[in-house]
Formats: sequence, structure tokens, C-alpha cells
Amino acid sequence: MDPFKKLFSALPSASSSNFYVFKVKCNRCGEVIDGQVNLVNDLSLNDEDNFLSAKF
Repeated sequence: MDPFKKLFSALPSASSSNFYVFKVKCNRCGEVIDGQVNLVNDLSLNDEDNFLSAKF
């Protein structure tokens, strides 16, 4: 099966469909940190038509 068809044809679960889940690794200590962005509430559109999220 074409990998793109598999990627885009799978239906996400209802609970996670509004979230983008990611991991980052600290360059200093090497700790892996899990994060998520609510695609409905946490994103803002800037003047250059790019989305950004400012989570603290």
C-alpha cells in the first residue's frame, strides 16, 4: 500500500484529532519532553500567514 494513502486514509480517534503531539530533546541534558498543541484553541495566525503557538 502506498505510504501516503495509509497515512492520510487512517481516521484519527475522536479524542486525539484536535491535538498535534510531539517530542523535543533538550540539547543540554538530553531529556525528552512530550508536548501537545490543541489545533482548535492554541494556534494563532501571524501577519505572514504562518501559524504559531506560544505555550508557557
